[in-house]
Amino acid sequence: MRTLLLLLVSSVLCTVSGFSANSIPGVEIEKLDCDRGFLGIETDNISIEKANFLNLPNPYGSYVTRVYANSAADKAGIEAFDYIVGINEDMLDEENGLTDLLSEYKPGDEVVLRVIRNGKPMDLDATLGKVTDFAKSFDIMEKPFFGVSKTGPEADEVGGVMINIVHNSSAANMGLQDGD
Repeated sequence: MRTLLLLLVSSVLCTVSGFSANSIPGVEIEKLDCDRGFLGIETDNISIEKANFLNLPNPYGSYVTRVYANSAADKAGIEAFDYIVGINEDMLDEENGLTDLLSEYKPGDEVVLRVIRNGKPMDLDATLGKVTDFAKSFDIMEKPFFGVSKTGPEADEVGGVMINIVHNSSAANMGLQDGD
């Protein structure tokens, strides 16, 4: 399962330009063939209702949840909680999200990011980076994993919870077994 996830993430690195790239164990970053511009942010969408409530002029923007240090976005001055509504003269809409617009640009391209910050529109100049350059400088930080997954009755049901143990995990090394 973890191998499948790593392969999926590595294939996404060059597809999703705004996605945060990680140096992935078992994946040679130099062999990723990326010719798309890269910002170095994580974003989320917000509902049309929330966009209207916040008086945002474009309900289809991308809400910045994280900016990676030394990325193109960081150098341009993008901050968490910024709301990106366009690139150059192209505005995000129902059919064209941030990733779609970024896919039109290459590393080194200079763009103007149309941003709403604290309710005020602003333009930020950015020079798009290359995902492979960013990935080389970004060490993966895996979340701790004990190696246990729940199976059987729900946790709030009487009788306890049976578990599955992941092979070669900390739980397996401690002697826990499937069904414990």
